[in-house]
Amino acid sequence: MNCPTCKAVESRVIKTERPLDESAQFPEGTLKRRRRRCKDCRHAFFTYEIHEAVFRRMLSLTEGAPVRRPLRTRRA
Repeated sequence: MNCPTCKAVESRVIKTERPLDESAQFPEGTLKRRRRRCKDCRHAFFTYEIHEAVFRRMLSLTEGAPVRRPLRTRRA
C-alpha cells in the first residue's frame, strides 16, 4: 500500500478489524479495515480490503448494467 502523504511503498499493519457498518451482504471475514503506519514518514492511515470472491460477485452483478454516477452540483 502506498502512503497517502509521502507515496512510500513500505508500510506495516498496526491493527486489523471489521468495519462497524458490515452488512449481511458481506459475511464475516470478507471485509476488513486495517490501520497501517508508513515506515518512512510514520504517517498512520486506514485501508479497506475486500475478499476477491466477494469482489468478483459484485462485478458479476453489475455486468450489463449501466454505470450510475452521482449527480454533481455546482456551488456558486
